[in-house]
Amino acid sequence: MENPVKKAIIVGALTALTYIPQPAAAAQNLRCETSNYGHALNSASGNSSQALEIIKSWIPEEMFITEDLIAFPYFEITDVRKSGDNRIKGYLKTEDSSGRKAKLVYDILLKDGKSSAWVTMRQKGYKDMGPVVFKCEAF
Repeated sequence: MENPVKKAIIVGALTALTYIPQPAAAAQNLRCETSNYGHALNSASGNSSQALEIIKSWIPEEMFITEDLIAFPYFEITDVRKSGDNRIKGYLKTEDSSGRKAKLVYDILLKDGKSSAWVTMRQKGYKDMGPVVFKCEAF
């Protein structure tokens, strides 16, 4: 014969486990905007207005971050890997008009409880671009 008290305890424990909150970072989607290219410009060389346009072409003023996607207005990064709770790396493969292939690495450091993101773009053979500081909010 089945023990009703034991069954109630097991059902209650399983029900309680389904209501344990998951970590916010695991499912948090972020919308981020910036107009703060100061750090990136300080590390850039050459004409500052030209450097700003180049930086904005690779790290635009708006981005969305989800569990498996980093989306900028002109392109998306789908090879996304988390490294801990506050660091995200996105890998983007590109090819220029002459057929040369490149792999870009977007390194995103989330700070201040995920209310800001520092984005640096790296490409082998070139100087790192960034960081660009974004303000973020969950959506």
